This record gives sequence, C-alpha cells and structure tokens, in this order.
Amino acid sequence: TNYPDGGDSWTYDNVVFSVERRLTGNFFLQGSFDYQWRNEAKRADGTSTSPLTGDPIAIAWYQNHNPNVDGNNAETTNWSMKAMGRYIFPHDIAVSSNLRFQSGFPYSRIIRGAIYAGTGTNTGGRSLGTKSIFVEDLNNNRSESVPIVDVRLEKGFTFGTGTRFQLFVDAYNLLNDNSVHNFFLTTPN
Repeated sequence: TNYPDGGDSWTYDNVVFSVERRLTGNFFLQGSFDYQWRNEAKRADGTSTSPLTGDPIAIAWYQNHNPNVDGNNAETTNWSMKAMGRYIFPHDIAVSSNLRFQSGFPYSRIIRGAIYAGTGTNTGGRSLGTKSIFVEDLNNNRSESVPIVDVRLEKGFTFGTGTRFQLFVDAYNLLNDNSVHNFFLTTPN
C-alpha cells in the first residue's frame, strides 16, 4: 500500500490461440500463438547479461528518476508462435519439425547519474547517490525476434515380439539464426 503510482499492482493479460490435430494415423500437427500485455515494475538497476536470461531487466518496484519515462510501471508486450508436425512414412520412417518464433524483449538504454534530493530545508541539495535511470520508455525499443527451426529424422526397428529400437538424427537451428539474446543496456557515462 505504500508504493506510489500503482507500483504494487502488476497485471498480465494473455490471449492464446492453439490447435492440435491428428489428420491421419500418420500425420500430426500442433500450433499455438501467445500474445501478452504486461504492466509491471521494471528495475533499471537490476539488469543481467546472462545468455540464459530471456528478459534482462529485473521485475521489482523501482523509483523512476526520469520525468520523460511514463511512471514507475512499464506497459510492454511480448508474443510467441510455435508450430510442430510429424509424418510417418512407410517402413517406419518419420520426419518431424518444430518452428518457434518469439518477439524480442522491450528495452531502454540505461544511464547512471547522480540524483539530488533538491534544495528544501531538510535536504540541503544532498546527493542521494548514483542511480541507474531508464533513458526512455521500455516500449520504444525491442531486441531482435528469434526464429528457430529444428528437424528430426527417425527410423524405427522392431525385433522379435515387441522389442522396438528407434534411431533418430536431430538438426537444430536450421536457419543458422544468430539473434542477439542479451546485450549491455547500460550506456557508459
């Protein structure tokens, strides 16, 4: 109840469309599309450069020090699409594919600067220290979208009365996409 500007009220609205269908005994198709609207507090001082982080900006209440950025909460969106299919040919040979496509994350450049308390009687123009500050609204920029296509080729073998052996080969990232997954957001002073 003490957070200003709705800083304790985060909302996530989602729309999901999906389909799953076995068209014949040998053909399977599945797909989905997600779209999300997010209203949450993002921290300019809580960024990560880990390649395992899908969104490098931390989610937690943060006091916004830039009057050009709308409020303490950020309103952003993201989306993802997935499609996969599998077909079994004669002689127990199967081919399957998986296509994934997801939006990049919204971001803002970040600068570090001294914040002053003002010139009031109790503050005396004291520095509050060096703080990380968003340069602009997070929804003004977005990292690259990431497309990934994987394919699998399988061959099944049956021995005796039900012993089954499956041999398969996977090929990942056929588009050889090298989208940037994470990068430094802080701009040197």
